[in-house]
Amino acid sequence: TAAMMVVLEKDQKEAAETKKVVQKEEEETQVIMDDAAEIRALCQADLDKAMPAFYSAMDALKSLNKKDIDEIKAFASPPEKVRLTLDAVLHLLKEKPGWDQ
Repeated sequence: TAAMMVVLEKDQKEAAETKKVVQKEEEETQVIMDDAAEIRALCQADLDKAMPAFYSAMDALKSLNKKDIDEIKAFASPPEKVRLTLDAVLHLLKEKPGWDQ
């Protein structure tokens, strides 16, 4: 039984050391989780601000028809805001920006 006590004490020391390591890792992990939660909350707040504009733009896009597109094509030199908007759309579509497209 003395040998078993030695083994038991050794196992208890190892368990205590492992417990310390695990607790430290839990604390470090909690810090990372807290940071991630904060970043998520900031991103969600930004997304909540942006989504109404996105939905509005999608609704406006659904209202476009061929006549609207033909009207824009008829401009020899479109207004700067129209050119800027179309360049942004072409950029999002990974197309070369420019009125000549």
